[in-house]
Amino acid sequence: DAVHDLDAIKFHTIFTDPDELFRTFLAKFDRVFLCMKMEQDLLLTFRACGVDDVVAVPGVPPEDWGHHASRWYLSAVGIDKDRPSRLQKVSERERIEDVIIHAGSGGARKNWPIGRFIELAERLTEAGRSVAWTVGPAEEELSLPESARVIRPDTILEAANVFAQAKTYIGNDSGMTHLAAAIGTPTIAIFGPTNPKVWAPLGEHVCVVQAEDWPTVDTVFGAMTNP
Repeated sequence: DAVHDLDAIKFHTIFTDPDELFRTFLAKFDRVFLCMKMEQDLLLTFRACGVDDVVAVPGVPPEDWGHHASRWYLSAVGIDKDRPSRLQKVSERERIEDVIIHAGSGGARKNWPIGRFIELAERLTEAGRSVAWTVGPAEEELSLPESARVIRPDTILEAANVFAQAKTYIGNDSGMTHLAAAIGTPTIAIFGPTNPKVWAPLGEHVCVVQAEDWPTVDTVFGAMTNP
């Protein structure tokens, strides 16, 4: 029903001395599901704050998990679902952007080399496509061409609106790529060391391009022109 900012409710105090603001917040709920590794004393702290029913699962599936990660999280809360969720349309505007590239992620090892992104953008431009880049705090240090048109959304909602207005989104194994796919934007997800069987966005409008030593520019460009 609602999403809450962890900082606003002082969630971090659960690891030391729970703040009264956090205690008051928890008191409204009968059950808590935690996707994080929990020690026994931390579970006891949650219960001391007034919630007896606390269910905790590790934040990521085990290494031998052979299914999509969503099945791991859904099974933890007793939900059996065989299709991906879709976010409500966040923008009523038409698809005014052609191609959006988001070249970062939460971990550098998951990033397709920036030089390949730049080469891909050049080839798309030569083919008559219009390319824009989105940049957040994790991408500020990326060296983009001076001629690049860069969009800097200030919030997740703004980023969602930008992606919703794009004809195609291209990105790494990242939260932003999942966001674009969840909105329904045609998405090309580039994978290298991580397993797309577990971590790729789901949906018929998602094209996963993967190789152990990273896909070539030709391969990704081919996915754009021959989806």
